[in-house]
Amino acid sequence: MTIAPSWPKVNKDQETIIEKTDFDSFLSENEQKDLLFEDYKRVIQAIQAITKLKAKPPRKTSNEKSKAAILNDLEKSISNLDRRQSKAVIETVEGIQRIRGLAGSGKTIVLALKVAYLHSKFPDWNIGVAYYTRSLKNQFIDLITKFTIEHKNEEPDWSKVKIQQAWGSSKDNGFYYEFCKTNNVEYLDYDTAKNRFGSNANFIDVLSQKAISEAKSTNEIYDAILIDEAQDFTESFLKLCYSLLKPASKNNPKNKRLIYAYDELQKLNDSNSLGNPLDIFPGIDFLDQKNKPQHDIILEKCYRNSAPVLVTAHALGFGIYREEQLVTMFRDKELWTDVGYKIDEGRLE
Repeated sequence: MTIAPSWPKVNKDQETIIEKTDFDSFLSENEQKDLLFEDYKRVIQAIQAITKLKAKPPRKTSNEKSKAAILNDLEKSISNLDRRQSKAVIETVEGIQRIRGLAGSGKTIVLALKVAYLHSKFPDWNIGVAYYTRSLKNQFIDLITKFTIEHKNEEPDWSKVKIQQAWGSSKDNGFYYEFCKTNNVEYLDYDTAKNRFGSNANFIDVLSQKAISEAKSTNEIYDAILIDEAQDFTESFLKLCYSLLKPASKNNPKNKRLIYAYDELQKLNDSNSLGNPLDIFPGIDFLDQKNKPQHDIILEKCYRNSAPVLVTAHALGFGIYREEQLVTMFRDKELWTDVGYKIDEGRLE
């Protein structure tokens, strides 16, 4: 079946099976209950638009039980999003959305897909993407381009999608620089900030606080901002991005589309670790309801490391088996289940 909703000209002499108005009834009448699993995976890939993500030539092997054959099967399986990843991509709330997951759970790919999805569905939206690691910029450009072409057969409109670092300057735009320039607030470059606050300061934290406090009013220029590696930022930077957003809900102007992904385990000992969204953004709606898009999504599967490797890393990191006291521990005991652990016996305390 070929669907071409954007085809400008249709040859009337060609046979048309069904018109757009009768498409739902056509699908119902031709429902296949015995669909092969391989066909099902191809349908899911088409819907998710990630078929080109893992387009590597398969390893040549004649032994179905060899390591090469096993790796081929594994790469085929991860070319599809799992249920939680699909949920994170498609579900968008009129407000704050938090996507949590360990390193290797697919957070960056999910955010790139989400940008392409939102850009395709709402082409007039101004969408911002913030990153911490410099190398992620080119990765985001590459992924968003691929996914947008898959969604609507054309490249992204980069005037509507801005991939920027946190700080920025006149030569390389960033969210702090943009906030200062659009709101007539003093902008500090690195050398000036270092002289004023000292070399040990968390610059993006103190500069975000300073900019927000000095802004008499805020120009709301984005419809959605997505932040990757949010564990490497502070609450002040999240608030600065939040200030640049337009209200997403008429019922509650405090609800704005700030979507951030982070790894719970990378900032356990840091006093700047992110708190609960309700504490960071007072007055927002953050209560998940059944059969509604979710505000808080946890990516439970890790595709980079196996379970034994992860458990060993956690045991060493926490100092579980050391004779002295623990090195660190979750502040919230529920995080054990949030990151994928299950209680077989006893009680979580």
